Amino acid sequence: MTIPSTTTAVIRTLDQLLPGQTALVRQIGGRGDFRRRLMDMGLTPGSTIKMLQVTPMGDPIEYLVDGARLTLRRADARVIVVDFL
Repeated sequence: MTIPSTTTAVIRTLDQLLPGQTALVRQIGGRGDFRRRLMDMGLTPGSTIKMLQVTPMGDPIEYLVDGARLTLRRADARVIVVDFL
């Protein structure tokens, strides 16, 4: 008897990065103006993003995208799917 494989892909989001970690943006969630605003700030699929620091209260989080510093609320970072590098 063989046991079926139950491999499931782990979805990782930008809010899960730790300071100093880098990731590759795979997908931008959200809708309408919110999604457009994220993409206008440089968060496009295929771009590399690095977490710089978290404020003492844990929100917002500062990232580095294409040489520009970007600050996002944790809830906003949660809609961005990434692959950790």
